[in-house]
Amino acid sequence: MNAPSPKTLRHPVWIIAIGTAARAAVAARFPIHPDEAYYWLWAHHPALGYLDQPPMVAYLILLATRLGDAIIWIRLPSLLLGAATSYALFLLGREMFDDRAGLVAAVLFQIVPILMFGGIMAVPDAPMYLAWVLALRFAWQALHGRPERWRATGFAIGFGLLSKFYMAWLAIGMLLYIVLDARSWLRREQLYQGAIIALALVLPVAYWNLHHHWANVRFLLDDRPRPRQGLAGFETFWLTLPYVAFLTPAFVWAFWTTLRRTRDERFRYLFWTSLPAVVFPILVAAAGVARGHWWGPVYLQLAVVVGVLWNRPIAAMAASNAAVVGCAMALAVAGLSSTPPLSFLSYLYGWNTVAERVEEQMTQLDAGTIVVTDRYSIAAALSYYGKLRYPVLLVGATDPASVWPQFKDYWGANGVGVTYSAFPWERCFRRSEDAAPVPVRPYRQVRVVKLYGLFAACPPTRRPNPAPNTEVGTPAR
Repeated sequence: MNAPSPKTLRHPVWIIAIGTAARAAVAARFPIHPDEAYYWLWAHHPALGYLDQPPMVAYLILLATRLGDAIIWIRLPSLLLGAATSYALFLLGREMFDDRAGLVAAVLFQIVPILMFGGIMAVPDAPMYLAWVLALRFAWQALHGRPERWRATGFAIGFGLLSKFYMAWLAIGMLLYIVLDARSWLRREQLYQGAIIALALVLPVAYWNLHHHWANVRFLLDDRPRPRQGLAGFETFWLTLPYVAFLTPAFVWAFWTTLRRTRDERFRYLFWTSLPAVVFPILVAAAGVARGHWWGPVYLQLAVVVGVLWNRPIAAMAASNAAVVGCAMALAVAGLSSTPPLSFLSYLYGWNTVAERVEEQMTQLDAGTIVVTDRYSIAAALSYYGKLRYPVLLVGATDPASVWPQFKDYWGANGVGVTYSAFPWERCFRRSEDAAPVPVRPYRQVRVVKLYGLFAACPPTRRPNPAPNTEVGTPAR
């Protein structure tokens, strides 16, 4: 395939540069999200695997924070990966269709919220997005005269699996396409070379799981928080679909187009490779585990189809998206670091104040004081803003594969409890003494409680479900 000419590259390079600069400005001002603080904590406990996800996000944060623990350094890998993903999208669209399809896909990465935040936040989705697009492109090249590209596909899938297990659905989609449409490749060694490379890259994670009683598998199948189940689970999942905002009809039309035009090899390839990732969240929505952002990588490949379908109505949707996203980013950059630019972001603000109050309370107790909370988001925020100066224990986090300290290691210690509402601290401590609440969010306060004499491990309960309009999900899983 011919390399893009300098003239062709000019527009996507400028688009990607401007988009990356805008995301960097937001990344430097936007407070850390609980998920990011949680992964930052992982980076301080290097391992081959973790309870919730594969280790790639921790490795990237560990590397970037050699420059410091400021939020811009934590997010630097995602900013760079977002730029690379935008360019890879352009190349994928150009090679499968034409320059316009690639250019539109690169633009959509900058203005579609779920994709744009994948290029800002330090979460596993950022490296997986790049791996997803690269795997799609390399496999397409392998299918069309470059069989050695199966090895590159294997590297991309392995990299993606080290980032997030959801990458497996792309591998399954590729296998479906090969079995149904390109069966001759099942008799060629290059395909198996790629598969061996992908499996070799994830062997360290399998080794970690083997030595931690398959903690990842147990978490995925049983321990994952399930806030709402049944019909309520479907409702929660469908309400997250506006992650693509005004372009939702365009992406729905794009997926329908891949199904309707399956006589065209290009659309057939995009349909089968996306189908498992589309169907899986729908199948598990009733169990209460599906998350709308799971469709993020599907939106990446559908962005190319949107570029093919580009017309005036889609352009109007895109312009609306760009206007809203641009205004939100401007507010985030111009707003005060202590004041949320938008009310629904208030849960990110005020944790430095809570951390200061916690340390004040700790000085009134003995030197071995610990911090205890019943929510992962509070534990992650206090770990980050407290800079690991004290141990933060999470009620219910009894799995030894967890990064949270174990209660059994701190028997007899006094502590400071932090929670949104009343919690039965008497299960764990001999005595508790309330302190003044700390305002953090509108209409909600954090309670800081003095705790005396930890006498037993807290009961191994699930992490409490988030209260409405206060907690924004569990880590980006």
